[in-house]
Amino acid sequence: MNFYGFVLAYLGAHFLACTFVCRKLHIFQSEQGIFFFHAVSACFVLIAAAVGAFSSDSLHAMPVILGVAAMHGIYSLSFLELWSLSQGSYSREVVEGVLSGHTAESDVVASLAVVGDRKKLARLKGLETLCLLSVSSHGKVQLRSAGTVVSAGLRVLRWLANLHSTG
Repeated sequence: MNFYGFVLAYLGAHFLACTFVCRKLHIFQSEQGIFFFHAVSACFVLIAAAVGAFSSDSLHAMPVILGVAAMHGIYSLSFLELWSLSQGSYSREVVEGVLSGHTAESDVVASLAVVGDRKKLARLKGLETLCLLSVSSHGKVQLRSAGTVVSAGLRVLRWLANLHSTG
């Protein structure tokens, strides 16, 4: 089996572990826990790829490492995006409202407003935990030093990618 086949098998095993084992554990029921599980996995597989590629004295060591990084990156980003969408999506809330019998428009609108507020508070709390911003008791949001650095870095990336509008 070539190295890419091994990585695909590893990612399949990782997916099965996420799907059938990790989701039952409390730590993996949060975005941070799942991100950590994927970040550790990415580090492991990249180290294995580097050791394998450089020990084989192949001229193709860097393409192999980059290929493995791309495979794991696509897998992890897809998994994290789907997990995030399933955790608090508007569509899920609408379906749950319909299934529960609360089909009045005002009930649906109220439940969707709650989802948006909950997501906003969770994101602000996460950024505050990372010391990127602070939220005053009056609800005013302000960047901290680290947040200013990250913001500048993101502006550089936007400039490098030639993005004129973001949303």
